[in-house]
Amino acid sequence: MSKNYTLNNRRVLPIIHIYFLAAILEGIAAIVIIFQEPSDISFLFGLSKTRLILAAGIIVWVAANSLILVKLYLDDKQQTTLLARIYKISQNNVLYGILIGAGFLGFIFSSQLWHLARTASDSYVMGYLGRLIPLLILTCFFSLQNIVLLPLIRYGGIDLREMVSGKLLRLIGFLFGLLLFLWALIVLTRLGLTPDQIGWDPPGVPVIAVQVWLTCLIGILFLGLEHIFDTSEKPRYLLLDIAISFLILGVATYLWSQQPLAPDYFALAPQAPNFEIYPYSDAATHDVLAQRLVVGEGFQGIARKPFYVIFLATLHALAGQSYERVVFLQVMVIALIPVGIYWLTKSLHLRLSGVIAAVLIILRERNAIVISGKIGVSHAKLLMSDLPATLGIVLLTWMIVAWMSKPQSRRIYPLGIGGILGFLLLIRPQIVIFLPAVVVLLGILFFRNITEGLKNLALMGVGLAIVLAPWLWRSYQLSGEFVLNDPLQNAFLTQQYSHTPGYGRVKRLPGETDGEYAHRIDEYISDFITNNPGVVAGFIASHFSHNVVEMMITLPMSPWIVQNAASDLFPYWAQQSDRLWDDCCSPPAYVSSMPFWDQWTGTVTGEMIFSTALNLALLAVGLGVAFRKRDIVGWIPLGVSLVYVLSTSVGRYSGWRLILPADWVLFLYFAIGLGQVVLWLLFYLTRKNPSSKNSNQIENTWKQLSMVQSNGNLFFQQGIILGIILLGLGFSPLLFERFVPPRYAEAQKNDVLVEVKLVSNVEQYLPSIEKLLDDERSVVFEGRALYPRFYKRGDGEPGGDWPAFSPRDYSRLGFVVVGPHQHNIVFPLDESPAYFPHASDVIVIGCRAEDHISARVVVIMDDGEYTLAHLPTEELTCSLFLP
Repeated sequence: MSKNYTLNNRRVLPIIHIYFLAAILEGIAAIVIIFQEPSDISFLFGLSKTRLILAAGIIVWVAANSLILVKLYLDDKQQTTLLARIYKISQNNVLYGILIGAGFLGFIFSSQLWHLARTASDSYVMGYLGRLIPLLILTCFFSLQNIVLLPLIRYGGIDLREMVSGKLLRLIGFLFGLLLFLWALIVLTRLGLTPDQIGWDPPGVPVIAVQVWLTCLIGILFLGLEHIFDTSEKPRYLLLDIAISFLILGVATYLWSQQPLAPDYFALAPQAPNFEIYPYSDAATHDVLAQRLVVGEGFQGIARKPFYVIFLATLHALAGQSYERVVFLQVMVIALIPVGIYWLTKSLHLRLSGVIAAVLIILRERNAIVISGKIGVSHAKLLMSDLPATLGIVLLTWMIVAWMSKPQSRRIYPLGIGGILGFLLLIRPQIVIFLPAVVVLLGILFFRNITEGLKNLALMGVGLAIVLAPWLWRSYQLSGEFVLNDPLQNAFLTQQYSHTPGYGRVKRLPGETDGEYAHRIDEYISDFITNNPGVVAGFIASHFSHNVVEMMITLPMSPWIVQNAASDLFPYWAQQSDRLWDDCCSPPAYVSSMPFWDQWTGTVTGEMIFSTALNLALLAVGLGVAFRKRDIVGWIPLGVSLVYVLSTSVGRYSGWRLILPADWVLFLYFAIGLGQVVLWLLFYLTRKNPSSKNSNQIENTWKQLSMVQSNGNLFFQQGIILGIILLGLGFSPLLFERFVPPRYAEAQKNDVLVEVKLVSNVEQYLPSIEKLLDDERSVVFEGRALYPRFYKRGDGEPGGDWPAFSPRDYSRLGFVVVGPHQHNIVFPLDESPAYFPHASDVIVIGCRAEDHISARVVVIMDDGEYTLAHLPTEELTCSLFLP
């Protein structure tokens, strides 16, 4: 662009006029605020010396800009000179870059300090920042005008059609309007805000605004890296993706594993005798089942979530019994989630968006570990199935997207999709709702080619059957019916589908088999739905809406860095900057300052409205861009997420960790929206398209799916290989159960006495032990002792599902034994034993109580050494009044 062209461009002069007029109005507004604010000490005109100096400086600012504006209007000669100087400055790449960079920094810092000055009750903050509010306002708006107007001056305006197509803009506008309408509908009807009687959990783990900014910066750096290296050739392009994948995997593993594990309901705080972290509640249920497999006792019945149990058993086989080592291996596997999301997001948009999505997921998971114990979470360092299920859902979504992207060359993918569905069903049985959803999806995709659709449906069915058949056959052998999941877990739904939710769970009848019990549960639920369709539809709709609201809340609902500016916070932590950040600006501070995690009633503030609208706008951009680039494929993750959310809603629960396998999709579209906004912003500032080789051209999915052809021989070979792999994995629970030999035998009293005599210095206690063994009420067994924890009188863990750890009115050691039988052990002791290793082999002699075994003698067997866990100091009997 030549000098004369720029100076004569009719669009530039008005922009320059607006630039200086805006600077004048901003200065006047700041002066007005100075005079309106009361001053403690009046020096002149009711102002203190500080405010007077500040006002004088801003007046000079206004005068200087007014003089320039007047010269631009009245003096043609000086107008030409000024325009030439302004043009020269705008065309200097270094000065332009400095001004734009200063604009961004000035806007961010001044707006954040302005917010802090308005909200802080800290006298230290108010004493300094309170006086600077007018200057902060001026800096904030002047920085913003530099970002907006300087590129227009440099390039002589802008044609929006160069930045975004009209079709895309209209689509984004429609989606944004639709999302706003749906959100307003929720607020007005309170559907999803008014709590149901049961299953109404708080939101999951959020990301905060500063993490989003950091993520965008990282994405821009990767964008620069992509353009430094020529990746136009496919091998280089793929190598860069592989390198990024390993980097994501390494960073995720490092950040998550290095973050200390805070005590949590699912991972109890260290306690005597070993002061180690042990799982509890659902986490302990999973781990105990895994421990049973490790000691060769199998599942013993129709176990819940068998594939997750197999996964944990494998981790124990590799890492032993150290909780830290086991969760480190789990973290390495879970770190594949951001890798998968990177590839999926990249396939729907650009590498930039993929990096943004992966970093957001990494930071979000780190937040979960940090916030653990403060709100209900499930994270990579807990022995919970939520994140393995998330990994499976990510893989399923990627497989569907990859298949629909190139159906001609990926004909075998439906077989893998069916197999993944089978694995997910053995981790989360609620995934069964995906089966009709897949049928509907195929019907939509292949409405022009029904025959091809039926072939793909059959192929998916084969993959599903290969994985599920071994487990279903096992359940049939045990119960006489094909049962997928532990009936006790399914029985939970009977208290959800009730007029008195939370009560009246259908219980197993005496002598009832697993199959009969499962059949009776299904009949009960079916009858309730038939007789109360309105009630069921109402709570499903309410929980579905609540899930959507909870997912939205995981996005930043506040744009501010400082979330908690408590009184005297800043001077108190002046020498502890790390604590200052934790207390004012960290994710825990954000959670404690926002109302969503503390019995939120659905009330919203102006700040929440602004943040929600901004988040919805970014989601609209993400959804619009994904559709414009990939057609219906771009919305496959959205469909997967909504179907999963529906599955939890059908179970009459919502929020918390229950939607963790689905809420990552929101971050995917949020990342695409952020990535596209970054591209638009870079184009606006530089007039260069950083993604020129990645257009928004629609890929005609419908046409591709209706013209599918394949190489028959290759398809057959791929099918055989994949089928064998799926079949091997499908049989893995049965193989693990069959080929791991039992570690312990049924204990007999005579045999136990022989082993007890191997304990050193036991002679003086043998008469009491022999008398105890002669008591017909006594029981003996061998097994692996898990999670030993000592409690003083009155102490214990909540929940009541684990009698070994329940509060009692006496001091005791509690632990769980797995072997030929599984028992909760309560060992009455005044003090914690000095030596009682977790996962040690033990002999227990005790007495049956109502819900546990009350131990009297415990022998620890460690590498051939036999040791009494506690030296008896009283007569060993099974009295009628067992403690």
